[in-house]
Amino acid sequence: MLQTLKDAITDPTSDSIEWVHTAAEIVEGTEVVMAAVTGAGATAATQGLVDLFEGIEGAGAGFAWPITTGVAAIVAEFTAIGMGYKEAADEIKEQRSAVGFSEGVIMGAMKEQPAFVKSNFVEWSPEDNPAFEEGGKLAQTYYNAGLVLGFDYGHALSAEQTGALFRDLAREGGAIADLDANSSERAWRDFYIEAGARFQKLHID
Repeated sequence: MLQTLKDAITDPTSDSIEWVHTAAEIVEGTEVVMAAVTGAGATAATQGLVDLFEGIEGAGAGFAWPITTGVAAIVAEFTAIGMGYKEAADEIKEQRSAVGFSEGVIMGAMKEQPAFVKSNFVEWSPEDNPAFEEGGKLAQTYYNAGLVLGFDYGHALSAEQTGALFRDLAREGGAIADLDANSSERAWRDFYIEAGARFQKLHID
């Protein structure tokens, strides 16, 4: 079970955060998101994630994020084909979940608008993977689920806890670019990618 960042940052004046999880644990968290969103395992505790999906899509109850129950069938198919494919699938899941989660944490902490997330980070089609076509769909799905889970974790932080988060990230390369409302959308996108990469390096094994 993933510890929330909100619970991990007990001292908002600190310059570092004691929160480290494995990529496999991030995958487990993203699968909770997928179960909730597809209705396969929605509970009162996960309703907030469902609401977050709807908010980012902006289409109310009829939202159509590219996350499907078909992912479980794809993974089962890999297992049937052979262990090599299953190992490849597991690696894709861990890599893309971790990236999506890390970028989502930063955008959530910054209280970024859902429209920005939707237009700049949500993957609306499978990633390009000519050598392993099914892997592209898997990567897309786990990245998107990780993105929403991370956004939820980051959004729950108070302003003081967000300050602690960015002081923590400064341990890996110093302060990140200082942006404001006049900065370009591209600059903000690059900011989130850089900050997400730092978070991943520091906090996901």
